[in-house]
Amino acid sequence: MKSKMSKGRLILAVFGGFLIAHLPGVACFAHTVGGLYDFGYPKDVYVSGSYAYAATPSGVINVKGGVYVIDISNPLSPTLKTKVETPGSPWGVDISGVYAYVADYDKGLQVIDIDPGSTDYLTVVADADTPGKAWDVEVSGGYAYVADYDKGLQVIGIDPDSEDYMTILATVDTPGKARDISVAGGYAYIADYDRGLQVVDISDPSSPTIAGEWDSTEESWGVYVSGDYAYIADGTYVLLRVIDISNPANPLLKVTVEHNDDHGFYVEGFALHGFDDYIYVASGSFLSVIDVSDPLNPVVKSGADTEGWIDGIYATENYVYVAAKGLEVFSTASGGICKPTSEPGNLLAFTGGNLEIFKGMTKTADLSVFDGEIYVDGEYLYAADGERGVAVVDVHDPANIVQVGGVDTPGYAHDIYVFGDYALVADGFAGLQLLDVSERHNPRILRTLEPGGNVKRIRVFGKRAYILNDGYMQIVDISTARQPRAVGR
Repeated sequence: MKSKMSKGRLILAVFGGFLIAHLPGVACFAHTVGGLYDFGYPKDVYVSGSYAYAATPSGVINVKGGVYVIDISNPLSPTLKTKVETPGSPWGVDISGVYAYVADYDKGLQVIDIDPGSTDYLTVVADADTPGKAWDVEVSGGYAYVADYDKGLQVIGIDPDSEDYMTILATVDTPGKARDISVAGGYAYIADYDRGLQVVDISDPSSPTIAGEWDSTEESWGVYVSGDYAYIADGTYVLLRVIDISNPANPLLKVTVEHNDDHGFYVEGFALHGFDDYIYVASGSFLSVIDVSDPLNPVVKSGADTEGWIDGIYATENYVYVAAKGLEVFSTASGGICKPTSEPGNLLAFTGGNLEIFKGMTKTADLSVFDGEIYVDGEYLYAADGERGVAVVDVHDPANIVQVGGVDTPGYAHDIYVFGDYALVADGFAGLQLLDVSERHNPRILRTLEPGGNVKRIRVFGKRAYILNDGYMQIVDISTARQPRAVGR
């Protein structure tokens, strides 16, 4: 596994599945400890016991839609147990008791038996055809509440012992498009896309009514409720809204957390989930970690880039599960971004420009360098070091990390990507540098590509590098390592 880190984020190769991140604890934020790939692009994930249930729609890389059941009893080595196919295209999933409830888009709500002792184990046992497109579901108190997109909220009564099993009891036609739902304290809180937050009184589930609303100027994609606050992933150029819901009839905006675009291409808040004092927000392919111990003063602590769009998040006491393009396991703590070194039990942290090694609670070594991104490949770390170009650091001995080489690039090195014996460097106004790093002690510049503007970020998918350059993107073919060439923008 190759990982790429920066001050405040970690970029990981992710392909087909979902991602796991360890929650804050000791010395650093986020490191990869395991992964599962190649089962599609899930939209949502829910964790129950030793299993994660990933709602994965149809039509992507020839994957048939369904709920993928993944054994996470060993986070270092998650394994695919099975897939339960549904008739529609799963977008959301919730667990209640021994059943998984699946928002199956144009096929409404599907119910899967997840009781290992049942003769119906891992089969669809009931369904309810909703009038809209089921995006999300939450089950509470014998009722399923479905965010049914352009048909608002559907309230479905659940009775496993009856012949009908599920019956639509009521509909609330919200003014926008219901995309996400969180149920708490007798209310359903709905992220209603272009109409912000809708608060529905469900004290009588057979007769729900809209009790209050907060109308956004953006696009509300996700909602998470904790205590007297609703946290909204609110679309373009807004990472998070904090809404006071102590009076559900009059929700009040208290705080807006705006995102900058330093981390890459996306700045919108699209999905979120929380646990304890942290909210985890997906912003395109970036996961932000926000401390909300004081809800009126949220602090963005850190985060992680993925190579795929994040559509769903589930946080637990020890891990965060993110539906993206692959299953990756991060270990996190309270100082920066980290990953395991080659020696078990060690964490490699990057905080405030310092590279630090931790074993448990004890720091064993540090090296003060770096102004930009870093990339870890085996026993070497490559740092984009601003005006100083590129630094190469030997990290194989956690007690003795040492810089072993470097090269002064002509510009300002913001970002670096290593592939085999070569590296690409986003070198500011000096363009994109191709380096030969086959000799770690003596990296050298082979050639320069000049796309124009200020080159700051590199993202690689397969054999193509995507270069972020003053607000637009340049595409570079790197299939021939020594001869990268621009192929479009």
